Amino acid sequence: MSFKTNSLKKQREVTLQLSRKYKRNYTLVLDKMRVSSNYLT
Repeated sequence: MSFKTNSLKKQREVTLQLSRKYKRNYTLVLDKMRVSSNYLT
């Protein structure tokens, strides 16, 4: 039981880290898209 909760906890931490990383990448991609769209128009 404790092992299960521990693995779940770790999974949540990893998911949080990943979401943080992807959020940063997501904003970067959005900025690039905005810049390219401004360049196109």
